[in-house]
Amino acid sequence: MAKLRDINEHMGSKYDINEDRKLLEMMCTYSLFRKLYPSEDLKAVWKDMWAMQKKIPIIEAHSFVFVYICIFLMRVCPLDRKPGSLDPKDERQFISQYVVALGTNLNAEIASQYTKFCVWLSRMESVATSNTVLRNVDRKKQGLSAVQERVDDRISLFCEGFNTIMKLYKLLYLCFMLHINEEKSISKSLLGKLVLAIETVKASAYILRKKAEAFDTMILSKTLARDISHVLKTNI
Repeated sequence: MAKLRDINEHMGSKYDINEDRKLLEMMCTYSLFRKLYPSEDLKAVWKDMWAMQKKIPIIEAHSFVFVYICIFLMRVCPLDRKPGSLDPKDERQFISQYVVALGTNLNAEIASQYTKFCVWLSRMESVATSNTVLRNVDRKKQGLSAVQERVDDRISLFCEGFNTIMKLYKLLYLCFMLHINEEKSISKSLLGKLVLAIETVKASAYILRKKAEAFDTMILSKTLARDISHVLKTNI
């Protein structure tokens, strides 16, 4: 299905804001379809959704309620016969290996997000978020395009901040929920990175609040509605 391919393509990329929630919605829709039309199992769709757990094995449903993709598919909408060509083939072994590999992957990803945060922070503390500079733009010499350019820059900054918060939040949620549910201990080195991730999320949220005047809705409402309305609907 085209929608599932789009989710698979965007998940984990810089465009990933709520692809996991879209996947969960699709799984629920598929389950409803199976209930309504039990003779139609859409095996290819089932197998494609099963393969998605290689990117994210659990999905947050609400707060601390989460869903294992493999368990959902096997218990809520199972096939009459489990396909022999599944990838991953053994879901429990895969989950166990995923948790072990999570430490290495998270170290690199959190370090990358922290670097992006530092660059973003320096831009947020620059003239890019100064309303005085925005008001003093010489419209006669520079034209309205100069104002629009600065507004667009602010929207980009705002989205970058939200993107950092969302990515780190998902990493933290995935790590803690898997380690708790699989009864795996968190290493000291990984714990240090998790603390850094939490501090980065808190700092990003603080800077966004501190710079609220730079994102005055009277100035930015049109661009805001166009560019990040989908972010504001996301449950964080």
